[in-house]
Amino acid sequence: MVNTILGGEAIIEVPLDKLRTEPFDITSCANLHRYRFIDTDAFANQNLLRVIEYAELPERFSTISYVWKGNPLLEGQQPPLGSFRVVGADKADPVSIDVVKSACYVALHYDQLLIWLDKVCIAQAISEDKHWQIQVMGGIYKRADPCIILPGGLSRLPPLEEPTSWVGRAWTLQEALLPRSTKVLFKWKHGTGAVQGVMAGGIQEIEPGETAVSDVTTLLEGTMRSRMEVVTLPNGPDQRSTEFTAPTQIFGSESLGMGQCLSLRCALLNNPSDTRELNESAIWKSAVMRTSSRAVDMVFSIMALFDVQLDTSKFHQDDRRGATIALLQELMQSGRRASWMIISLALQPDNVISTIPVMPRTSVGGVAQIEKDGKLVSVGTVVNEYWWLKDTPTGEVDGLGYFKFSAPARMVRKVVEPVHMKTSENGMDGKKFNAYHGEHQWELYGEEEEVEGPDAVWAIHVGVETFFNIPAFGVAATRTPLVLMIVKKHGENKYHRIQVAEVAEALSQGWSTRTFNVGGPDDYKK
Repeated sequence: MVNTILGGEAIIEVPLDKLRTEPFDITSCANLHRYRFIDTDAFANQNLLRVIEYAELPERFSTISYVWKGNPLLEGQQPPLGSFRVVGADKADPVSIDVVKSACYVALHYDQLLIWLDKVCIAQAISEDKHWQIQVMGGIYKRADPCIILPGGLSRLPPLEEPTSWVGRAWTLQEALLPRSTKVLFKWKHGTGAVQGVMAGGIQEIEPGETAVSDVTTLLEGTMRSRMEVVTLPNGPDQRSTEFTAPTQIFGSESLGMGQCLSLRCALLNNPSDTRELNESAIWKSAVMRTSSRAVDMVFSIMALFDVQLDTSKFHQDDRRGATIALLQELMQSGRRASWMIISLALQPDNVISTIPVMPRTSVGGVAQIEKDGKLVSVGTVVNEYWWLKDTPTGEVDGLGYFKFSAPARMVRKVVEPVHMKTSENGMDGKKFNAYHGEHQWELYGEEEEVEGPDAVWAIHVGVETFFNIPAFGVAATRTPLVLMIVKKHGENKYHRIQVAEVAEALSQGWSTRTFNVGGPDDYKK
């Protein structure tokens, strides 16, 4: 007999006290190609985990965003209601019943009777279900209202002053950007209040003296400043207000760098004048600093942000480059500009797809890292530019990752003299310039000298540095806004990036437009 509840079919009901002793498993009752949700009222108020299945995506629901490996339980601490594990998700943290209850209270506060938690709602032991759910995940998050962010994971709720890894995980990027609204849930004992000063925002108490929520943008800016000025009315509106400084590190710390917070905050900009190119540039900048247990998820986790749906079953879990090439092909075929070019001046080029940065090392519980001066460092400490690259080229990407495009360019050669000019004056003489972190200068060939040999080097004008506009952090400017990609020939009509440069506009005046095919220099292998 079909048990119809909230317009769907209840496929499993488990009392919460039973979850403590038996792993949760929907393998035998889940139907393929179906959407599944937790009944929030049943979980919060009836002590029952009820999963409801739908053939079509419901109109209204909330979702949960979290990290599989979050902040561990404090020594001697256990969730009062206990925790449970899910069959097929053995590498993830146990699920605290208390934390899920708190999330359900948030959903009910916003009148949502359904909540989506991937660990519970995806049949983790059925690969076909996982592939399908990943492909439709973007559509689920687009309709979420709100998406409830659990920065510390599913084991416990951290306070504002405790750093978490949420902002550095691959999947949380789309979970922050796609939903109709987002709320961050955290431990809080000060009641409902407001954030004052250069940042405007609110704090809404959910469980009195226990938990509260706030907007993700408010807490990102608070983390970047390491504090927020808060005013609360703990005893009601007729009582005297309380003002205090709340230390805020919930989205990171100085030791890991503020690059992730800055880039995500920029990706969340929604000023009327903001273009798709701006937001997509910020997405790429944020994505390069994130990490996941499977390399290919670094691509799958952002494809919905570009309205692209790749067949995830076609790529091995380590084939990040293959999935990246497929995504870039889709983007360029849609007529977009190459917002993914030169995401950061500080990152070296990839040795196969040299128009993008080197791919950082990823892991399930750590941070994205790159090698710098012989040491592995967090990418967030390196990528912290406050700008995006405007007016990048259009073109096409082939199956090996080569990008064919046309742009103003001049042939260049090394100059014997060492770097000596000021960065703010780079290229102002219209003849010579320094590369970013280069050890020598480059000099333009005269147009009559441009006879391309087998090792020719070109400087290509690929975009203009344009600063993000976040009111709380002011406005920046530069005298060297043009970005050059310096490429070297390594085959018949094949070039690879070797350096980049920021130069004055005077340098590129009168350059002729040429066509290049940039990728490599190594071949792509599956």
